[in-house]
Amino acid sequence: MHSTRQRLAVALSFWKKNLYVVLAMVFVGQASFTLVTPFLPYVLKSMAVTENLATWSGMAYSASFLTSAIMAPVWGSIADKYGKRLQILRSGVGIALTYAIYPAARTPMQFVLLRGLTGFLSGFIPAATSLVATNTPEEHIGYALGLLQAASAAGTISGPLLGGVLVSLLGIPFTFRLSAVTLFAFTVVSFLLLREQVVPGQDKINVLADIMTSFKNRDLTVVLICLFLVQAAVQMTQPTLVLYVDLLSEGKNSTLISGIVYSIAGAGTVLGATLAARPGRNANGQESGVERRFAAGLIGSALTAALHGVWVNLFAISLFRLGFGIFSGILTVAGNVLAARAVPREFRGRAFGVLNGVLPLGAVTGPVIGGAMGDSLGLGSSFYASAGVFLLSALIFSAYSKRAGGRLEKVSLLPILVLLFETVPAAVSKTCATPGT
Repeated sequence: MHSTRQRLAVALSFWKKNLYVVLAMVFVGQASFTLVTPFLPYVLKSMAVTENLATWSGMAYSASFLTSAIMAPVWGSIADKYGKRLQILRSGVGIALTYAIYPAARTPMQFVLLRGLTGFLSGFIPAATSLVATNTPEEHIGYALGLLQAASAAGTISGPLLGGVLVSLLGIPFTFRLSAVTLFAFTVVSFLLLREQVVPGQDKINVLADIMTSFKNRDLTVVLICLFLVQAAVQMTQPTLVLYVDLLSEGKNSTLISGIVYSIAGAGTVLGATLAARPGRNANGQESGVERRFAAGLIGSALTAALHGVWVNLFAISLFRLGFGIFSGILTVAGNVLAARAVPREFRGRAFGVLNGVLPLGAVTGPVIGGAMGDSLGLGSSFYASAGVFLLSALIFSAYSKRAGGRLEKVSLLPILVLLFETVPAAVSKTCATPGT
């Protein structure tokens, strides 16, 4: 036990250096991921897909999430035993290789299968998150995870913008290969710079036992359920958003405009995550208000998602993407903090492994439902469905917080709803009075 504490003290002594390296790595990694990912419908269009395009897009998005969900608990357990640096190297190099061979796909099914291979090898961002959560002093976890989410969102801003320009000028195959080379290079550099003192919490890897242990923890289980619904709600609009923007722009510079719309949401996420990285503290020095921020993020995301289907012009959509990004950044940081607080430090790698197995399941469900709804009920329908799922998550979390026996701060949704409905619609009406595109 004494040896374990000494190793943990060593690990925590260089947490700031690790954080700075991880921030740069996550920014570049996320930018590489999103260079082309928002434009998957155009990849399928290049394969002469003319019917059920939204459904095929949903399958392409979902394929990687499905295999990622299966493998995430395995990678999480391995990370706890052998270290997160190795997982960052494995996943970064693996994803880069799959991106490099994407242009070889000639049919929609081949592309979907390659997306599945990407998911199988994934774990880059989860490994980075787990490393930060495990190797950061308890009192700084919210701050570190907030900056991490902000760096991820900043990459999400840069990727679609750069990708929109590159796809327009140089084509999709070149952009895929550039993404692969960039990710490979930064993965190797980050692996060499990061330091980690592995403090294993188990002698043998037992993924099933880790999953059972996680779901026996009621606080963690509720967070997992809520974040599953959040991921489903977020991804529900992905297959249709690009097509929605393409429709509104009448096909003129659609890839560039789509990149800008995606990036606006990322800018909002940077702002939201930065705000969430500065939590309040109670008399004992512990973070307070995390539960309220989580609930506010859920309600705000529901409202802004629903508004996407109301005002059908590019200016309004851009405004709502900004608001959606802000609330998304807040709830993501708060959700990660709640998950980290729910378990002991030595179990966090495995807990985040389970979390990152649950999230892709939501990401599988969302695009399939959203794509099918877009084809059958109209592109705007997926936004209303997304809003409903966010509200369901908020109701579940609020109900549980009132029965958690003091482990969580009690959250009432009514004051949050009143505040949002007093401020957001007024701001929207005032802004949307300006003629849109």
